[in-house]
Amino acid sequence: MLTKKAMTSPIRIEVAHESRLDEVLPHFRAYQRCYGDFAGATEDQTRTFLAELLRDPRAGVVLIAVADSRIVGFATAFVTVSGVLASRMLHLGDLYVVPEQRGQKIGERLIEAVRLEATRRGIPLVRWLSVASNHRLNTWYESLGAKPYDFKLFIAEANRGQTVGASDAEIPPPLVDSPGSETSSTPALRG
Repeated sequence: MLTKKAMTSPIRIEVAHESRLDEVLPHFRAYQRCYGDFAGATEDQTRTFLAELLRDPRAGVVLIAVADSRIVGFATAFVTVSGVLASRMLHLGDLYVVPEQRGQKIGERLIEAVRLEATRRGIPLVRWLSVASNHRLNTWYESLGAKPYDFKLFIAEANRGQTVGASDAEIPPPLVDSPGSETSSTPALRG
């Protein structure tokens, strides 16, 4: 286990690759445990999630903070868009620093690395969510130049009780056919 004394070695922030999956996974599981029952993913689900993200840099990035060849923190960021802002953005999904290394500005460096990654990709904005009741963390985010907005987060299961991973044959057709479709059943969309 690392101690604060280990901070005498420099911290490197780097992009994680799939070869580091087994090193990132225990830290990600520790991060998930911080959320209690809300984080119900199994280790296998988490492994698959991380492997897919590490394999597809177009979807996002996993950045790791490394000291003495050991991971001491990570951030995940996902490429997304906002219709409201009419802009692409990088969503900072997860941020974690091992408890014994907190207070060493590693989280700040990881957020800055996410901002740099967005800039490198030509993406103008970075966003993230935070629990409103975590005043200490939110004050810290504001000290980094982030602006808070008053939104409520809603999460709903996409499948509404259906089996996840349904085949294409089981997926119902779209509610509105695409414009120009010869089979359009929507009067406004028929030629």
